[in-house]
Amino acid sequence: SARMLRERVAANRGGNLLVVSHYPTDFLLGRRPGGIDTIGLLRSHETRISYFGGHRHATAAHESGYAGTASIAPNRNWLTGGGGGWACDGQQGFLVGEIMADGRAVNVETVLIDDARCCTDP
Repeated sequence: SARMLRERVAANRGGNLLVVSHYPTDFLLGRRPGGIDTIGLLRSHETRISYFGGHRHATAAHESGYAGTASIAPNRNWLTGGGGGWACDGQQGFLVGEIMADGRAVNVETVLIDDARCCTDP
């Protein structure tokens, strides 16, 4: 997957790239699979990247301070693991937005759900 990311970032210079992963960006810090600096690739100034990672049971934008993710500025990332049903150890909800014909992710925002609606015992 690191090789694929490197290839796609290189192929999209000046363009847009959406990356969906199980892991949030902080899981990539200090890791270099196959010698590839994935966090460095995600911080590309030449490709606009929108990164969506899960794993933790919460939903938040990196900028919110609730995600606990590592910055990939100038690009953006979101934590997208909160939907209730398994564990409620963070803000629950989902993301909405638009993917334009040119690949840009725009109007992306979190829609949070009250814990009482999705985090109750059966």
